Amino acid sequence: ELLKCHCDICKDQNYVCETDGLCFTSLSLEHGTYKYSYSCQPKKYELADRLPLSCLTSKEKRNSFTIECCGTDFCNHNKLLQLPKPGTAASFLSFSALF
Repeated sequence: ELLKCHCDICKDQNYVCETDGLCFTSLSLEHGTYKYSYSCQPKKYELADRLPLSCLTSKEKRNSFTIECCGTDFCNHNKLLQLPKPGTAASFLSFSALF
């Protein structure tokens, strides 16, 4: 059975996508503007016992990009993420998964 996710770019599908993988929410800071993205993450990018690399936020980008993946229907709907304030400590790879 496929997972249903909120998808901000899927207007023709009533803003819903289906996947054999995970739902995701991402937040990026682009030219001073915050941009949220909501969509599906295909299973082909998953590793056997770990989150896919695409669900991880690297230390280098943590002030301008974060992502969170989850594994229940519409778990990414209305999900709001925050970027760390400049100068705050964070681990090399920060991630969150809700299953």
